[in-house]
Amino acid sequence: EYRSKYDLKNNAYYFNKLAVPFSYDSKEIIFVKRLLQKELEKDLRKVIINKLFNKYVTNDEKSFSDELYMNEDQLKIMINNNMHVGGHGFNHYWLETLTAHEQEIQINLTRKFLKDLGMKTNDWVMAYPFGSYNQSLIEILKRSGCILSFTTHSSLTKLNKKNAFTLERFDTNQFPKA
Repeated sequence: EYRSKYDLKNNAYYFNKLAVPFSYDSKEIIFVKRLLQKELEKDLRKVIINKLFNKYVTNDEKSFSDELYMNEDQLKIMINNNMHVGGHGFNHYWLETLTAHEQEIQINLTRKFLKDLGMKTNDWVMAYPFGSYNQSLIEILKRSGCILSFTTHSSLTKLNKKNAFTLERFDTNQFPKA
């Protein structure tokens, strides 16, 4: 439906490029995720996601998100009870795909959000959405008062100055279920 308007390639091109099994998802699931997360243009992704969400989930996005995600009041309660809340990007973009200027905007919005919640923003922590980062983002984080950040690479890691912005960690799915 949108192929000519957005000058899209054939389906096989995208499937061959994106359909690579990853972590807990089959190649078919990863194909759909990557297509809708970063491959298609942002405005087209939004149109398609809204159509799919309204058709297969609900047209009441607010109620749906209220049921699944913490709100700011809940985050403030956690912070007031000595829990640490770090940044994860303001719009949950693949940060390495953004220009340095766009990365800076995302980091500034993230810091403002954390500050508005009551977190310190001079020694804050970041977890890269989708593990997506590059050197320009790391430099922006360093200038912004971030002290360390996490990738999605799974491993034990020892913190040192060389790896403070590329820390590996484990996904909760990697631990045995009780």
